[in-house]
Amino acid sequence: NVSIRFADISAYISSLTFFTESVYTGTKYTNEAYYRLLIPSLMSDYEKVIYLDGDMIALTDLAALYETDMNGYMLASSRDFGGICNCYIEGDPRRAYREGELGIRNIDNYIISGMLIFNCAEFNARYTGEELMKFCASRPWRQHDQDVLNVLCQDALRIIDASWDYVENMGSFRTLPPELFAEYEESAKNVKIVHFAGPRKPWK
Repeated sequence: NVSIRFADISAYISSLTFFTESVYTGTKYTNEAYYRLLIPSLMSDYEKVIYLDGDMIALTDLAALYETDMNGYMLASSRDFGGICNCYIEGDPRRAYREGELGIRNIDNYIISGMLIFNCAEFNARYTGEELMKFCASRPWRQHDQDVLNVLCQDALRIIDASWDYVENMGSFRTLPPELFAEYEESAKNVKIVHFAGPRKPWK
């Protein structure tokens, strides 16, 4: 019961240049990281669409995830605990960037873009695919598509349990506020999707 279809998106991106450098790790990403933002435009016939990064392994049926109530929300995802913890480390520039430059009003609700549920109608009511790609190419985002989604969707964002996008604690999560660290610890008890967001990958 699988259908694989390919979409030609050249019309959306032919004249655009995207920032792909990572100011945090020194690695280089690809333009394709931004293309997930075209999902609502390309799949507008669907009420909801689940997006998963390629370095994730689902341990349970995704049907329960698809049943997430998206009424009034553009997007649903889980907190980026790995990035949020940096905002609570003294001297780390991430908090000033997210609050000052991006205008994120609640840094504790900054989401990770590895697992996303798009409400296509809500998204398309606000932005066209062309507008989204131009916005992606408008500045050197430090965390690329993830920054874009957090900026555009913060007023219509649903936070769901991190068990659906579980990232291993590499030791820094202790800097999280106690209530967020407890939330992360609780998600680890019933992991539904594992996200190998660091250098360890399933194919290795």
